[in-house]
Amino acid sequence: MQPGWKTRAALWLVLAESARANRRQFPTLPTAWMPHLTINTVALWLPELVAVLDSALHLEDASQRSSTLAGLYQTLRDICVDSPEWALYIAPSSLGYSVSHPRFNIYKGEMGELRFLGFGLDAIPHSAMAFTLTLLIQRGVAALERNLPEASPLSALARMLARQPALVSAAVLALLSAGWEASEMWAHREELQRMGGDASAINMEWSVEDTMTDLLANALGWLAAATLEAQRGPVLPAALTPAASSD
Repeated sequence: MQPGWKTRAALWLVLAESARANRRQFPTLPTAWMPHLTINTVALWLPELVAVLDSALHLEDASQRSSTLAGLYQTLRDICVDSPEWALYIAPSSLGYSVSHPRFNIYKGEMGELRFLGFGLDAIPHSAMAFTLTLLIQRGVAALERNLPEASPLSALARMLARQPALVSAAVLALLSAGWEASEMWAHREELQRMGGDASAINMEWSVEDTMTDLLANALGWLAAATLEAQRGPVLPAALTPAASSD
C-alpha cells in the first residue's frame, strides 16, 4: 500500500457511509450519492490505481524511452504515489460530501440556515478544498519544473508556470470552481424536476447567493494557501525528504 493509506481508508469509510445514507434517504436521486462516491473514491485511491496501472502497463519502463514522459511520470509519483500528503490534498473533498449525511447535514435544515458574516457552514469545506487544491497545484507545478529535463519540449512551459505558481493555481482553481458550481446548478435543477419542484424532497441546495459565497470562500482558501506557499522554500521530491510515516 502507498503512504497514507490508513488515513485514506478511514476517509473512504466515512464517505461510503454518507453515500449509503443519502442513497437510502433519496432513493430516486442518483445525483445525491453516485457522482460524489465515484469521484472521491477514485481520488482517494489514486496512488494505488497508478501503482496498479504501472504494474500492468509498465509505465516506468515506457517513460525511460522519453525524457518528457519520464518527467511527467516522476511528477505524478512525487505528488501522488510517493507522497503521504496526498491524503491531505483529498480530505476536504471527501469530508465535504460526508457532512451531507442526513443525520448531520450542514447544507440543509437548521444547520444550513446558520450564518456568520454572510457565510454558511458550507464555507468551511469550500475554503478547505480550495486551500489544499492550491497547495497541490503549486507543488505540482514546482515538481514538474524540477523533473522535466532541459531537452524536453515542455521544459520552457514548465519554467514559465513555475515562475507564477500563485497565478497558475488561481486560474486552475477558477476553472474548477466554475465547473463545480455549474454541476451543482445542473444537479439542483435535475433533482427538482424529478421531484416535481419539491425543494424539501431533494438533496442538492443551489442558488446565486450560495454560488457567490462559495466562490468567495474558495478565494479565501486560495489566498491562505498561496501566502503559505510564498513563504516556503523549494519542495524536494518525496524520495529526497526524510523518511515519512506510512500511517
